[in-house]
Amino acid sequence: MNSFIELTKLNHASQETIEDFKSRGIIHKHEHFDISFANREKIYAEDAKEGLQEIISSFKSKFREIEHVLMCQGVGIGDYMNREIDVNLDDLQNSVESDSWYEITKGFLNVWEFIFLFSIAESALKEVVGNNEYVTNDLISKILKTHQPLESIMFEEHKMSKPFMISLWDLFCRLRNVYSHTHGVISEENRKALIEKSTIFKTEFESAYHEDLILSSIVIETEELFKHSTITTDKFYLIPDNELNIFRNFLSEFMSALDELLSDSNS
Repeated sequence: MNSFIELTKLNHASQETIEDFKSRGIIHKHEHFDISFANREKIYAEDAKEGLQEIISSFKSKFREIEHVLMCQGVGIGDYMNREIDVNLDDLQNSVESDSWYEITKGFLNVWEFIFLFSIAESALKEVVGNNEYVTNDLISKILKTHQPLESIMFEEHKMSKPFMISLWDLFCRLRNVYSHTHGVISEENRKALIEKSTIFKTEFESAYHEDLILSSIVIETEELFKHSTITTDKFYLIPDNELNIFRNFLSEFMSALDELLSDSNS
């Protein structure tokens, strides 16, 4: 989405910066009027990158401040503080399949949230099963077997069939394993497995939400999920908003329905 920005509002930026923005397509000057078009998406990416650079710079400064305080307190720490602090943003960008720092920053935040949500859900589901050593991949299937009304509730209220739920959980289990075992970097084995499992899930997603014209008009297109072009060997996998939203919404509805069933059975 583009917005209009008057050139006078860019006076705080140096001419060199403005020319740099123009050369990179961040700002486009109007052909006839003294205004410019700003590419908001690229500006967000630029802001995110500058923010990260400020964090790195601040960290280095804080590092030296701590060293000074410790020296004044007579605390000897040897050469510990002499380590070179070098966070190379170019290397970080090259490790992912994106050239937008806004998408990269958002993606890393989504990864953190996903791991957090998955961990909580896994613990809660194993507690319901009554076995902390139970195989994680089979948790949803096990609970649907032992709490049979849950299957019909999820389908009637949320259009989530048993195959839909099992394929979703299986896919995100595999994704969690990527972060746990290879630090988020896609191996060839991971790539094949993610493509295979995402294909199964996307078939269920299409059947659930895109065979109905009304639902189809308000739900994300299936092709936008787990694009094969973003599952790249030797690259860190960033979770986009739409994929995290599906996982988050599933957990919200599934855990709420399960909790209600458990409460009714205990009353």
